[in-house]
Amino acid sequence: MTSGGQDNGAQEEKPKKGRKKGRNEDEEASGKDEYQLEIEAELKVLERHRHKALEILEHGDPLDFLLDTFNKIHVGDRDTAEVQFIAFGCQASCNSHGIQANWTGPSGKGKSAGAEACYHLLPKMFILNGSVSAKSLFYHKDLPDGACIFLDDFRVDEGSDLEATIKRSTSAFQEGAYHETLDGNRQLLRMRLPKRLCWTLTYVDVIESGDQFLNRMFVIKTDSSREADEQVCRHILLRAERGESALPLIEEVLISKAMMLDIKNKPPYRVVIPKLSERVSFTDRRNRRNPDLFVDLVIGLACLRHRQRKREHVSEGEWTLYANMEDIREAARVGDDLYYSLRPMLAVSRGRLLALSTPFGKRGWFFNEWSEETGWQKHAITALQCPRISREFLEEERRSMPAAWFNAEYMCEFTEAVDSVFSYEHVMAAVAEDVEPLDFGGEE
Repeated sequence: MTSGGQDNGAQEEKPKKGRKKGRNEDEEASGKDEYQLEIEAELKVLERHRHKALEILEHGDPLDFLLDTFNKIHVGDRDTAEVQFIAFGCQASCNSHGIQANWTGPSGKGKSAGAEACYHLLPKMFILNGSVSAKSLFYHKDLPDGACIFLDDFRVDEGSDLEATIKRSTSAFQEGAYHETLDGNRQLLRMRLPKRLCWTLTYVDVIESGDQFLNRMFVIKTDSSREADEQVCRHILLRAERGESALPLIEEVLISKAMMLDIKNKPPYRVVIPKLSERVSFTDRRNRRNPDLFVDLVIGLACLRHRQRKREHVSEGEWTLYANMEDIREAARVGDDLYYSLRPMLAVSRGRLLALSTPFGKRGWFFNEWSEETGWQKHAITALQCPRISREFLEEERRSMPAAWFNAEYMCEFTEAVDSVFSYEHVMAAVAEDVEPLDFGGEE
C-alpha cells in the first residue's frame, strides 16, 4: 500500500508465525512510541511508591527528603538544589511568576551533574533533556503543562531566536507563549508552549547572553572548594566500588518521583500568603524583581508542602493554598554558599558585613558565627523589645504557632530542628576529635 492509497503491486507483509515483532512493530500495534511506553511503565512503578510518598508529603518534610535523596547521588550543592526544587514547586501554582535556575561555576565543578541529579527526581513525563531549536518546542506534542527543560552547557547567544523564545516563555509563565506560522496548505497555524515551563541552564562563569536575559534567571553557584573536590572524588570511587551508576533508581528516588507527581499532576493552586506585608519589608527597593522573586520562593515552598498547608476548594478545578510562617522564614534564609561567596568581596574594600536575621535552628553559618567567638558584634532584640509590636499580636501568634517556631521567630532563640531525633548538645557531646575512626573496608 502506498501513502496515496493506490496499489502499486506491493503487499503488506504479515508477520510470519514464530517471528518476533520488532520494536517499531510493537509501537505501531499499540499506537504509542517508545517514549510514551516508558512513561506508562514508570507511572505503574511510581504507583507502588505512592503510599510512602504521601506519608512524607503529609507528615514529614518533603523538601528535606528531596534534598537528602539528592545528596545520596550527588555530593554537596544542597543549597543550590534547594532553589531548583523550589522552582519545580512554583509550577504547581497559578499565581507564581516562575523561577528559572541558571547553574554557574568553573568548568568541571559539577554544574551538569547537580542539575541532572535534581531532574532525576522528576517523573519522565515532565522532562525534556537535550538540545532544542527555537521553534521545535512549539511542535512538541508530548510536553505537558508544568514541563521542565534542561539545557546542559547550551549556549544561548544574545539576540538569538532561542533567547527570544525563552524570554517569551518566562514572561508568559502562566499563559504559555504563542507562535504563529503557516502549515503546508498555507493556512494559519497557532501553537502554544506548555504553561508554567521551568527552564534550567548550566553555564561556565563566562556567558554569552545579555543582561536582560540573565536578570530573568536565578543564578545559583555550585561549590568549587577544594574540600568539595575531595568529597566528590571519594564519592565517585566508592560508587565504582559498589558498581553503582551515576543516577541510580534507588527506592528514595522512586519515592521522590512519586512525590513530585503528586505535587505537579493536579490543577495549580492559587497561593495566598497571609499578613505578608506586615511580616516582610525590603531595605533595598530599587530592584523591583526582588519582591516578586521572594514571593515566588514562598509559593514554591508552600506547594512542595501542599498537603501540610491549609487548602480550600473554591470551585471545580480551583483550589486556594495558604502559605505559612515556615515558608516565609525559609524563603528569607541566606544559604551557606551565598554567605561564603560574599566574604571575599570585602577583601579590597575592607567593608562591613551586616547580617540581620531571626534564628533558623542550630545549624548553618548564622548559628556558627553567633555561637562562636569570631569577632562579630552581636545584638539580640526580641519582639518584646520592639515598641511597634503589640502584646496582643504576640499572644495571638503564640497561640497559632508551634512553640519552637514562635521562640525562634519572636524570641530570637536557636531552637532544635523540628524533625531532629537527637538534640544538638547530645550530638556534639558524642563527637571526639582524638578518637581514630573505625575502618570497615579493610584489605584482603
